[in-house]
Amino acid sequence: MALLDKRRPVLFAGENHLITLYRSGSDAVMVWTSCWHCTYSEHGEGTVLVMRIDQEATSRHALPLLAVYADNPALAHMITARFNQYFDGFRDLGLEALAPQSAQFIQYPNGRRSHRIVCTIGTQVIELVWEDMFDAALELFYNTSGPIAYDVSAVICPCARGIVLVNGTPLPGETRVPAGDSASSAFLAFSETWIGTQPESAPASW
Repeated sequence: MALLDKRRPVLFAGENHLITLYRSGSDAVMVWTSCWHCTYSEHGEGTVLVMRIDQEATSRHALPLLAVYADNPALAHMITARFNQYFDGFRDLGLEALAPQSAQFIQYPNGRRSHRIVCTIGTQVIELVWEDMFDAALELFYNTSGPIAYDVSAVICPCARGIVLVNGTPLPGETRVPAGDSASSAFLAFSETWIGTQPESAPASW
């Protein structure tokens, strides 16, 4: 077997699953979630959930408008500062300066039928659920959303539905599936890898 390519530095390897929920009949977003499960980084392993909700969901469930939940604070800082603060829905909100809240995570995979991640913060429980996965595809990106470019690869699995529950009660909003079974606002990203293209340009604190 011939080696086709070898790239460094590997900044993150693992998973990054997203759910974005829209107000019914509108393009307004009510819930943004980005859940990272890291199996390799310079800051170790762990899970980080970045979550933003609108005022309606906040008033119902006493949740902050923007929060970072993590079992590895150093990993959370790297992910929010390097990557997540430049995602749609999270830009220009001061995410990189937000202190992560200590949390515990458990994943419950169930093949193509569903995937569930449970995040526990004290007495509060947040559940992320993806249902009915469509066909997976390996996708390659040249990510220029922030000031530093990255090569990103991931196995993307769009899903028919994404659900976010707080203490067993679903948050409002609906999944958007704009392109049949090839895209969705709820998707699973397995084997996700971020490679730095300019290794000397990142601050040492990352």
